Amino acid sequence: MKGKISTGTLVLIGTVSLFLLFSFGLLAYRIMVDRTQAEWAKIILDYDEAKSTEEKLKIAKEHLSHKQTAVWILECADSFFEKRAISEALSTYQFFIDHFAGHPLEAGALLGAGECLESQGKIAEALNLYRRILEKKESSSYNTVATLRIAQLRIQKKEYAPAKELLEKFLSQNSTSPFANQAQMLLEMIPSS
Repeated sequence: MKGKISTGTLVLIGTVSLFLLFSFGLLAYRIMVDRTQAEWAKIILDYDEAKSTEEKLKIAKEHLSHKQTAVWILECADSFFEKRAISEALSTYQFFIDHFAGHPLEAGALLGAGECLESQGKIAEALNLYRRILEKKESSSYNTVATLRIAQLRIQKKEYAPAKELLEKFLSQNSTSPFANQAQMLLEMIPSS
């Protein structure tokens, strides 16, 4: 009977072993999380300290797996646009659209890209992007701006009937919108037939 281990001892050894494995696994996980948080904190610091929009964009593109980078890329695109670096802005908005389809800010990127295309005289392409915003059927300020941009471009192209229809529909559904006055002004620009 000397060499035989009791069932109770085996259960105790098994329980202690499982506890130790679980504890080591938990410790390893915690170390990994702490290290990931420290690495992410460094990435945020690097982004914040970057001297140029190009540097910020490079950092953002290197870390696409983090949710925050989508916002950073859109910020970079907006920064390029504000600096009138239209080609850089357009390519950055397009990068966002290509890599973050379905993101809650996708309509903002579509709107920005549309405005870039407009400034380059590519009206048909801009209209297509504005229509994509409306196809999302979300109620947002992006939809409002896209609607007004489409109407304005149609008026510029002397496509008065579709512009009038779009504006009248907008006003009937959004009479209390802060943009109602702008829609009304656009409607008044359309020559009476």
